[in-house]
Order: sequence, then structure tokens, then C-alpha cells
Amino acid sequence: MVMSNSIRPLLKLSLILPILCIGGTIAVQTLKVKATIRSNSTKSGLSHYRMDNYAAPNLVINPVSMSIDEDGRLYVTQTKRITLDAISADRLGISIRDDLMLNSVQDRVNLLKKLGGDRLKSWNTVDESIQIIDDVDHNGKADRSVVYTDKFQDPADMIGAGILIKDEQVYFTCSPNLWRLKRCSTPDGRINVRRELLITGFSPHFSGVGHGLHGLTWGPDGKLYFSVGDSGMNVKTKDASIQILNSGAVLRCESDGSRLELFAWGLRNPEELAFNEYGDLFTADNDQDPGDQTRWIHVVEGGDYGWRAGVLPLDKSPWIRERLWTPNWKGQPAYIVPAVAVLTTNFGPCGLTYYPGVGFPKEYHDTFFLCNFGYVESNSGVQTIRVEPVGASYKLTHFQNFISGIIPTDVEFSWKGELYISRWEEGGNPSNNGRIDKLWYPEFVQSKSTFNRSLLSQPN
Repeated sequence: MVMSNSIRPLLKLSLILPILCIGGTIAVQTLKVKATIRSNSTKSGLSHYRMDNYAAPNLVINPVSMSIDEDGRLYVTQTKRITLDAISADRLGISIRDDLMLNSVQDRVNLLKKLGGDRLKSWNTVDESIQIIDDVDHNGKADRSVVYTDKFQDPADMIGAGILIKDEQVYFTCSPNLWRLKRCSTPDGRINVRRELLITGFSPHFSGVGHGLHGLTWGPDGKLYFSVGDSGMNVKTKDASIQILNSGAVLRCESDGSRLELFAWGLRNPEELAFNEYGDLFTADNDQDPGDQTRWIHVVEGGDYGWRAGVLPLDKSPWIRERLWTPNWKGQPAYIVPAVAVLTTNFGPCGLTYYPGVGFPKEYHDTFFLCNFGYVESNSGVQTIRVEPVGASYKLTHFQNFISGIIPTDVEFSWKGELYISRWEEGGNPSNNGRIDKLWYPEFVQSKSTFNRSLLSQPN
């Protein structure tokens, strides 16, 4: 890890790219949802939840992450590049050692050009995109799917895995870049999107599929927080230099990309971040598979969580021998911040959100909702997590299935209190299908006129 001046360097970079004009499509389809839901609302006697398909497969493909605007429209990132050899060292036949020898995004691109051959054409045409999913006729089901922006298809581009909306601005992560996008009006009604590159230099390594940029969320300090997996970073800007080549990290910056700070590191692949009502940050960190388990992490400023990529063989590395991945124990190295808990084996944590206090029964207050992408429906679902303060950190008090029998990628609450769940089909393989489901409690769903009043009445 190399940083200039301090552990929290500053960054200021603004680059405006040409305007892109995109059209849209409209389609409708109705599906039945197959899932098993565990209700925690027996204490209040209010277990009358409903779950239904919101966006059918012909409206969204390979959804990765979602964000919801003030009008209830879903902005969904869609991946096609996940199928490419260009984003995977394994598919390219590159060893872990050779991957770790790459020090910059340009190094990775140069290697792609060297190994690409006939595959280069597809690597430059298959793209990542953002779709707007909308319920135009207000019948509770989406009936319009419009391309917001697409053609993220540079050779260096990996998976578009993070999205966040603020006012009319859309923040989007697609390694190696953090973008700010803004829609502009046009006389013919088409969508114009201005792209502004805020920060670049992430993912000099291939690492595992999906180990790039993701996890966008707003902090209580008004800053933009995001995460990167152990594909690392080599970010150099006008006034900052952050180089971490062997672990993942959590970062934060101002809304314009300035004042970039390294917040925590030593993570493997923290796909999404969520704050609780006290302003404390949490994530689920993906395990390496042989010998460890997924960690539930309380992310503290300046924390090192112990993961270092490339220490071989994996099953005999200090990560396993010294039990760096476990919660606190007597012989644990003192330089790391231990996990709050380990969740389970064969767990694929991805989408994460914290209950906002509106829309569900009171038993769900203080609850995180975490997606488990297990590739098959029998090993996947949405879990609920609760913690309680202990000393300067927390202890896990609750971890159980909330929904099983689906392969989710993200979960988000609307301002009404509805829970949206993006998901893939059985097998967990990318295809031209995907869907978004909606779960809600009719007794608690808010109208826009009562939303602010309901928020002010919440104890948290």
C-alpha cells in the first residue's frame, strides 16, 4: 500500500465527455413469483405481506444493482461484459502471480491486447448499460423499460456494478471508472446523458469476476462512499495518489469526486455498503472459499481487515493459518480489526440495504437485508441481520433467511416502504433474462402525502 502525504489524500478531477443520445422501448409481461418468505411479524399479528413480479424478463437483463429516484423509477445496471474472457484471469489463463504483477489499468489493457486475438472485437463491442424501469400506468407493475445510457465498452471496462441517484445526477461505477451522469432535456423527448469522469485507476488486476468498483452509498457526513474488491487501485490525480494492489477497500469523496479518502482496507470483495441509524458502516466481505467464511464487517475509519491477495497457496496462507478471517479471539494478530461475525460457507453476499423505518412492521426496525447469490435457487435468497453495540463495536444477534428460492443481486427500499429485489434465473448464469420482484405490507405502504410525517414519527 502506497499513499502520498497522508492516509486520506485529496483528489480533484473533472472531465466532461461528449453528450450521448439514447432511445427506449416499452414492453409488458406478467409473471408469478416463486419464493419462500419467512415473516417476522407474528408479534404484531401483521403478516399480510404481498410479493409479486414487478419487472418481467423482457424489461431487464442481467440486473446487478438498483437505485430508486424520488418518482419511484428504478435505475438498474445491466451487465453483458460478465460473459467476456476480458474480465477474468482464469478465462484468459493468467496465473494469480502474473495477475498481481500488473501495476496499472494500462498494464491490464496491454495484456488484453497481447492475448486478445480474434476476441478483441467482442471485447470492444459488448457493453454495460443502465436501464430505467417505470410503472407508467400506476397499476403496481412496470410497463416501460428505457435505456438511460449504455456503451460502456472500452477494453478496460469491467462490470457496471454500482449505481446511486442524487437529485437528477446518477453515480455509476464500472471499473476502472467512477462516473457522474446527468440527463439533459431535448426537444424530441429523447434522453441525453452527459458523462463526467470523476475518478479513474481502479482494478489494475483482473482478480475474481465482480471484484471491481461497487457499493455506492451516501454517508451521514454527506460524502459519497464506495468500495472496490481486491482487483485493487492505482489512483493518481492532481493532488492524490492511492495505490493498493493486494486487497479491497472502502473509500469516500465529495459529490464531485474531490477530497478522495481511503477509509478502510484489508477486504476481499465488499460488494455493497450500508449505514445503520447511528451512522456506523457495515458490509459483508466475500470469502475466498477454501477454509474461511463470509465475514460480517463493522467498517471503521482507518481499519485494516487483514486480507492480502496472492499469498499462495491459499489454504496455507496466514489468512488461514493465523485465522485472520475469524471474529476476535485471544491469539488474533492485533493489527487487524476483526469481523463482527462469520455468516456461513458457500455464501455469495452482494446487495445490501438497511431498513429505513417505513413500510414494514416494527420487528424489522434495526434490520439489514443482505442478498446471497448462490448460483442455484436452493442455495440463494435474502437474509436479515441485526446487531447490538458491544464496547466500541457490535455483536451479531440475528441472522436468518427472509426469502429463499430466488437468486438475488440487489435489494432496495422505495420511499413508500416497498422492498425491490433484482434477481437472476436458476443457475445464476447471465442470459437475456432477469427480473425484479416487489415485496410490501399493504398496511404500512406510504402515500407521498404522508411520507414525511411518517418519517418524523419514527423513533430512529
